[in-house]
Amino acid sequence: MARLTGCIHHARLETSPRLQKLLAVLSDCLWHSTAELTHRCHNYAVGTSVSELRANGKRIETRLVKMPSGARLYEYRLELP
Repeated sequence: MARLTGCIHHARLETSPRLQKLLAVLSDCLWHSTAELTHRCHNYAVGTSVSELRANGKRIETRLVKMPSGARLYEYRLELP
């Protein structure tokens, strides 16, 4: 049985086209929904990829938006320097 170490493994931005594509979309510093990022980046694990970008030192904000229908969605943006 594998032992958990509490260490999260993540891709390196320098070698990951998946993370580079996501960062390119977020680099306009505007809010982008999970659905938009999934569509534009062909990435079905946006939350995980955002966590990996953070592990690579990128500062990304997250907000929860409550829609009039009661649905909730997450949006992300790269923080301004």
